[in-house]
Amino acid sequence: MRQNEAREALALARKVESRARSGGGWYMGFGLAFGAASCLLTLTIGLYPTPWAMGLAMGLFWVFLAVLITWAVTRAVVPRGFGRLHGVGMGVWGLAYGLVLLLGTRHFPQDPSWWVPGAVVTALPLLVTGYLSLRRSRNSA
Repeated sequence: MRQNEAREALALARKVESRARSGGGWYMGFGLAFGAASCLLTLTIGLYPTPWAMGLAMGLFWVFLAVLITWAVTRAVVPRGFGRLHGVGMGVWGLAYGLVLLLGTRHFPQDPSWWVPGAVVTALPLLVTGYLSLRRSRNSA
């Protein structure tokens, strides 16, 4: 390999690395979107527990989730450690969501002092994992 070929190969490698790193930040958007949807769903279930409101909220949540997942699987780059990070984030979200709903429906029905902070808590796990993913995609290997 000649010196000019080596320089071109290194330049190409830097370009590919830069594109891959910048493309790995999409998961932060996923976390923001999922967190917002989770927050709205939790608030609706807790503050408006009528069958029509909960049915509408759940239906919209599932449609939004299908769109969000479809968007996620079309991303060209997967952040480093994505599988584990996403799995832990979703697991923590599931526990938080379940506890907020279980305790809230039994002990704090329609009480905003429980449901507003609870809704924020359900949004945090994927916001945190999105942030961690963004940091990882920006840092060098």
